[in-house]
Amino acid sequence: MVPLTFIAGSAIAFAGLKLLIGLKIFHHVKAKPTILLKQNSKEKQAGNNYLEKKQVAHRAFIISSGSLIFAVLGTLFYPPLLFISVLGVTYNLVSLWQNLLKLIFQEHRTNVGAIDAATVTGLLITKHYLSAALIDWIFYSLQWLAFKVKTDFQEGLLNILGVIPSSVWLWQNEVEIEVPIKEAKVGDIVVMQVGDIIPIDGTLVEGTVLVNQAIFTQDPQPVVKGIGDQLIAFTEIVSGKALVKLNKSGKETVTAKINKIVANIAEFNATTA
Repeated sequence: MVPLTFIAGSAIAFAGLKLLIGLKIFHHVKAKPTILLKQNSKEKQAGNNYLEKKQVAHRAFIISSGSLIFAVLGTLFYPPLLFISVLGVTYNLVSLWQNLLKLIFQEHRTNVGAIDAATVTGLLITKHYLSAALIDWIFYSLQWLAFKVKTDFQEGLLNILGVIPSSVWLWQNEVEIEVPIKEAKVGDIVVMQVGDIIPIDGTLVEGTVLVNQAIFTQDPQPVVKGIGDQLIAFTEIVSGKALVKLNKSGKETVTAKINKIVANIAEFNATTA
């Protein structure tokens, strides 16, 4: 019999990898929505593909759970129930092999599903039905967990993208001038006041403000910021008014963050086969 410890470890490693990818980009999220991003047709198609994969994963998880229950009952009490378990495991196995063959011959790659497919196939052939159902359940339960983590991430992503302002007020020659955020440059002085979301990392050069940093610290208590203190992008001014010297350009802060997030989503999608 294939060692269960090795198989379980492989399945856990698979889930851990997906969780790591999700957590790696999750720190970009958590905030309050004010605007919505437009999706192009390619992004919509990717979203549809993700939903389809999620539904397939959920169905496979339900089937594997039922198969495990029948395998336990069949092993302990009524052997004919093992037949139902084998049917469920086989159904998931056929689907898994189809996906693997598509990856191998069309995309020239494979994934951790190959371990599950080979192991469960071997266990069924050698009539270790309970072990096959258990390994099948471990694989699909961890895969479903990975989808749940990604769903939470996506909800947070919509929130964080929603707080990015489209413009800032530059302080030039004692006058406030509104400019698109992408035109803001390193060293520019911008005016920040109550209710503003800090769009770009900067240094406070004049004034005193209370800043809500709960998006990063989870502490609802505002923090006092004075001259020389650093202000972090996406935190909120809850009291006071200040002049802030930008440490980054608007284009770098907004576009780079969005591009990185989108790239990470694409990478995550590629690993969810």
